[in-house]
Amino acid sequence: MAWFLRKSFRLGPLRLNLSKRGLGASMGVKGLRAGVDASGKPYVAGGREGIYFRERISTGETTPKPQELSRRGSSSTVAWIVAAVLAVIVVLLLVAR
Repeated sequence: MAWFLRKSFRLGPLRLNLSKRGLGASMGVKGLRAGVDASGKPYVAGGREGIYFRERISTGETTPKPQELSRRGSSSTVAWIVAAVLAVIVVLLLVAR
């Protein structure tokens, strides 16, 4: 049996998740969230009444060749940009109500 330790802090619709692997962030409403885990990989999660799902979002990228690494940002940078865009969209939707 595996044990997990997680602590989260809520700032409105934004949730910062602390785990033994690092810091992640997610946004959303009760029952549906999108975020970035501690390793920088984006995901979507949701569920109600004890039945939940979590699915990683595929970025469609293959492993870059060494010469491409210097030209491209890291995957965690891309994941944080995706999370920031999702955050802005959620905030705009909440303000529009």
